[in-house]
Formats: sequence, structure tokens, C-alpha cells
Amino acid sequence: MSDVRTEVLGRYDPEAPLAEASTIPASWYLEPGVWDLERRTVFSRNWLVAGRADQIAEPGGFFTGNVGGEPILIVRGSDGVLRGFFNVCRHHAAEVETREAGKTHLFRCPYHGWTYSLAGELKGAPEFAEVCGFQKEANGLVPLSAEAWGGFLFVRLETEGPPLAEQIGSDLTERFRTLGLDRLRFFERRSWTIECNWKVFVDNYLDGGYHVPHLHKGLNSVIDYNQYSIANGERFSLQESPIVR
Repeated sequence: MSDVRTEVLGRYDPEAPLAEASTIPASWYLEPGVWDLERRTVFSRNWLVAGRADQIAEPGGFFTGNVGGEPILIVRGSDGVLRGFFNVCRHHAAEVETREAGKTHLFRCPYHGWTYSLAGELKGAPEFAEVCGFQKEANGLVPLSAEAWGGFLFVRLETEGPPLAEQIGSDLTERFRTLGLDRLRFFERRSWTIECNWKVFVDNYLDGGYHVPHLHKGLNSVIDYNQYSIANGERFSLQESPIVR
């Protein structure tokens, strides 16, 4: 890990003047150690969007997903509290919940029948009554951080760290309200598997619309590309363009 930090990450200077700035080096996309580092930092220590709050508006509502290669389970408890867990049984690491979404009063692992409450507590472990030293209370689902903001649900794999509001910041919150995005409602979920390094996908957005006139001619025909604007915050980049009237 230290070699990746010093040798690979050291090949890029984030403090270079804008006129001398460049894209990150190819090694950041290709070195296996970089992905391992990203999983431990970017995908574990940051709040990431997992879904919409109205997907699990009622107690017992749940959905599953994957963050940084880790299976996750988000649920609204019988007490109305939003909770997140690693979707991994504490026995032999099978996925506890195999459905994408639904409503339930408990989670039962399909492998050996271990049963968990909506709060992640282990309630049943078949044929474990005589296992020496086994404690149910020490074998509940492993929690992760989960919070709601603006109708979206965010998760963070690590439970320790700053709250969601601190990462988002007041500036983005105000912009979100001004644009009326907090009034969005969940309609449906569509998933695509994109066979690329995740940074390539992010790069595509962060090029400031540079590719739009060439790649998205339909979109380009309805926006005023000359008025395309970019607003960079401490932790966000908001890009917008007026519609051609």
C-alpha cells in the first residue's frame, strides 16, 4: 500500500496551476494496487448514493445493492429507523437477502437458515444450541452507515467518519432546493453494467460537456451549448445548460 501511495500517486501533481493541469496518469487506471487503495478509501470512507428513500418508505421495506464490491442491504426497521448492513451471513458469508427489493419482517439466509431481525440481530441459528461459547448477540449482521438526504439514500461502508451533511455541504443543499430536486419521486430502477474503470465513467461527466456536440447530437440540438456552465464546490461539480426555446 505504501508503494502505491508514494510511487503511483506521486506521479501526479494536484497542485499544478490550471494552465499546466493534465489528466491523471494511465497507471492510476491500470495498477492493481490503485483499485485496492480506492476500495479502502473512496468506496469505504465516503458517502455514496444507494437509492431513493421512497423505495423503503414503509417499515419492512428493503433493497440490496453493491458498493465497491461489497454486497449491501438497506432496510426500514419496524421502528421506522433507516439501517444499513453488509448483506453477508455471519456463518458462511452467503448473501442473507437474495432479492433486489421487497418487504419483509425478517431476513433468513438461504444457505443454513440463520435468521436476522430488521435491526440486524441474530434471532435464530439452527442446531447451534450446543455450540460452546456461541453468542447470538455477537453474531448479528455487520452494520454500515446509512442516511437520507433530499429524498436519496446514502451509505458509507465504514461506520466511523463525518456525517452525511458535512460531506454534502450547505452550498449543494441550497442548490438542490433551488432546483426543486427534493420533490423528485422514485419511479423505477434500471441497471447497466459498464465494463470500464469507474474513473473513466466519472471522467466522461467531468469533461464539462466537451463531448456533447460530437457524441450526443440529439441532446446538443435542444441545449444552448454556448451557455453550458460548471460550478465546482468543495465536494461536487454541478453542470447545467439552458434549453433552447
